[in-house]
Amino acid sequence: MGKYPVSVAFARTRHTVCVLNGGGNANIACFHVNQLNGIIPLEDTKRDLNVMIDDRPSSKDNTFGDIIFNPDETKLVVSQRGDRTNHVPGQIEVFKVLNSTSPADGNFKLSNFSTSVASDQCEAPSGMRFYPDGDNVLFDTDMGYGASLSVLDPRTGRLNRSQVIEIEEQRETGWVEYSMNATAFFVTDKGNPTVTEIHVYNGHSAEIISSYSLPGKAPGTDLTIADTRFGEFIYVLSPRAGSVEVLKVNGPGQVVPFQTFNVSKEVSDLPHHIQGMASFIKLNGLPKPKSASGTETAAMREASRTLGR
Repeated sequence: MGKYPVSVAFARTRHTVCVLNGGGNANIACFHVNQLNGIIPLEDTKRDLNVMIDDRPSSKDNTFGDIIFNPDETKLVVSQRGDRTNHVPGQIEVFKVLNSTSPADGNFKLSNFSTSVASDQCEAPSGMRFYPDGDNVLFDTDMGYGASLSVLDPRTGRLNRSQVIEIEEQRETGWVEYSMNATAFFVTDKGNPTVTEIHVYNGHSAEIISSYSLPGKAPGTDLTIADTRFGEFIYVLSPRAGSVEVLKVNGPGQVVPFQTFNVSKEVSDLPHHIQGMASFIKLNGLPKPKSASGTETAAMREASRTLGR
């Protein structure tokens, strides 16, 4: 196995999660998600990526960026940054999911070999997301110029009609998420304290709408978008500052700074190297806590108020 997990892809209908591991002998490995028994390793799903880089997850040359399933979960897609010093292009690798059904019993099979489908413009692909219209439109960030938009052929796995989206003064565009409220992708830059909003039209063309400064003025890496009963919010991890920057999405082109949350102040033993975020939203609120006798205690009521419920 690789030393450092980089990214995780979850196939809901197939009850399968696949992990991209970097450092040492980079590889991917998949697991069955079982409600009773938890996560179970799947035999014959480990695939070596034939890259030996004994380093932590980073944006260095030849390192791996992201792993995702396409919308119908028939393809597993992995991005790898190229060697920009020696002008070696980056790669986007596609593994075919071989079984045609989507059982819940762990019957998941993956092709032994991948196909490199990167376009000629590919330099250092990092984050990837599919446009949520089901047409296999792939949006990926690229530290060479900004981002790109392509169409994944569901039959062959090839990428077609790539469009380069140049982001001026970008340094290391990294991760990307899609906002339903803004109907746009949002991209972070590891070298700039900004988030860029990019709209996709008809699934085939993209345009930069705006760029927003992060509240704490520190560059961000990973990001996640959460739709809550108070609105939709962008959460950006700023590792060097030890904070999470929060922006509120009021609609297309309407993003406003909301909060800087000082994680290092709240977590005294916060590791020096932090990476990755996820949000888990229970739309109907948390159930009211009960004591063993079935009645709320004063401490429980205070906990409920602290949680804002």
